[in-house]
Amino acid sequence: MKIIHGIESFEGQNNTAVVIGKFDCIHMGHDLILHDILSHKSEQLDSLVFTFQESPRFFLQTDTSDLIHNKNLITNEERRVLLSEKGIDYLVECDFDDEMRHMEPEEFIKMLVHIFHMKYISCTESFHFGYQGRGDILAKQYDFTVHITSPVSWNHSLVSSSRIRKELSLGHITTVNQLLGYEYFIHNKIVHGMHIGSSKLSVPTINMLPPNNKLLPPNGVYVTKIRWNHVDYFGVTNIGYKPTVVREDKKLSVETYIFDFSENIYEEYADVFFLNFIRQEQKFDSLDSL
Repeated sequence: MKIIHGIESFEGQNNTAVVIGKFDCIHMGHDLILHDILSHKSEQLDSLVFTFQESPRFFLQTDTSDLIHNKNLITNEERRVLLSEKGIDYLVECDFDDEMRHMEPEEFIKMLVHIFHMKYISCTESFHFGYQGRGDILAKQYDFTVHITSPVSWNHSLVSSSRIRKELSLGHITTVNQLLGYEYFIHNKIVHGMHIGSSKLSVPTINMLPPNNKLLPPNGVYVTKIRWNHVDYFGVTNIGYKPTVVREDKKLSVETYIFDFSENIYEEYADVFFLNFIRQEQKFDSLDSL
């Protein structure tokens, strides 16, 4: 998959099948649309996902105290991993700057047609675009096909990023995984911790420091699957502030003990997939109790 930063950087020559979205997660509904544009490979159409470096939600939402909706379910890097695995040809990441925010619907369509050679676009009935979301029916004077994809429901309710965000904030991991169509995960670099697990507890762990704009499950202990170097392992992960250990930085961390694993993988990247909730984070009387 080719990652394009900004409109002016696109140099593709083939015609494209396009999907547009915030993609602050990729769920079952998104997967249906992505499958649709990928199905036109036999027509010599490259698949192209058009999205933004930062979700427009951050610029348009007025309630800055709403921590759940001011964070993303996936980071940009995690989105790249998922889309690459699905076989997307191009991922175009644009800044949601003043020019983009004030672009009229027809100008937006012209950009897709003239710059990205769009011949096909897949979207839902609720899809809006252009300045103040005024574009809803794509212009017919341009030579491309519009395919409307029906929304996806699960357990009698529509699948949406907002619904998944709410379920995750409540710690309903199994429900989140059902709605996503895969296990919720963190893709991050492994950093040095305090080395208490290896030096004092004989339980070596890996530590991650997710970015502040990543929405995490509630603090607690979870059953997890860890993917490193294309191999899957299982383990137990704690999200929180490690209250049993006296720390000066008080940073939120994701700490994982991997079963039957002894590799030194500091500064490398791994994926931690969340499978089930075990218990809330708690403070123990001593390291021996922990």
